[in-house]
Amino acid sequence: DGRVTSVALSVELDVAVSGSVDGICLVHTVREGQFVHCLCPTSNPNTTIPMLQFADLGSVVVYAESQDGNENGLFYYSVNGSLIASCAVPTRINDMRISGQYVATAEQKTFVVRDIASLETVHDVTFRSSIQCLSVLYKNSHILLGLRDGKLIILAVKPSKVSSLQNFHLRGLKMTYADMLYICLSAARKCDCGWPVLIPFSFCFSFTSTAIPRPKTSGKKS
Repeated sequence: DGRVTSVALSVELDVAVSGSVDGICLVHTVREGQFVHCLCPTSNPNTTIPMLQFADLGSVVVYAESQDGNENGLFYYSVNGSLIASCAVPTRINDMRISGQYVATAEQKTFVVRDIASLETVHDVTFRSSIQCLSVLYKNSHILLGLRDGKLIILAVKPSKVSSLQNFHLRGLKMTYADMLYICLSAARKCDCGWPVLIPFSFCFSFTSTAIPRPKTSGKKS
């Protein structure tokens, strides 16, 4: 009976999953609206479901968040409603994307990639500002992170035989946007997991028109 807070829809599988403010998820058929089953990620009555997304073959990843923000977690369910994996999340998740066998989340100032089968952390990068949203481009070529301070972080996934979010690094792209592109790459460092990553401190599109110098052009005008 609680207010709906999130919805995931798959017309191909004829499945719709809705999360509510009372912390439960209801699964219905799309065409006829028939009730299939209910998912209860947690027994905490003060938990809501702010986001959920379909993965491959009808499985679904559910993010449950407590009202005080101290009991947050990710839950991975099969198409039949069986719980496959779960993990606690230390902070609130602002956005979430699923690509193949990986789950990418924006957890305040940290970008986290998890293996979907176990929900164990594969990689994480921390920034100076909170990550408000994220997007994974076609064929996992790049990951876009929108920060609260107005910056757009671009992470490039390293090409491999199987493109995934497991290996990514920062790549300077040759592009312009109304002469308002600032690019500044930091030195490479190694994360705790031992993977070489370039951490961007200021790789962004600046959407303010003040105090933005235009690039200098060489040569005289004809």
